[in-house]
Amino acid sequence: MIPTYDEGAVIADVVRDIKTIFAHVVCVDDGSSDDSAYQAESAWAIVIRHAVNISQGGALATWFLFVTSVSNVRYVITFDADGKHDPQEALAMLQHL
Repeated sequence: MIPTYDEGAVIADVVRDIKTIFAHVVCVDDGSSDDSAYQAESAWAIVIRHAVNISQGGALATWFLFVTSVSNVRYVITFDADGKHDPQEALAMLQHL
């Protein structure tokens, strides 16, 4: 899960990078004023949109509501949208679990 707010310049690359490891990526676009949602969708992420910005905590809450409706979910990982984190670290965390 990637909470996203005005990260249109980098979110497609972030999604593409993480999708090399994880098949399912969900972005919660928290009322971005740029093209963040479009860019995430162009990289094949599932995108849930907030009409207005309600905070990263709100984006996480929306995502947790979404994931509880999906069966066969064993683990969840949150990831930053700014492109400053290594997807391999998310994989290492999953492997540790």
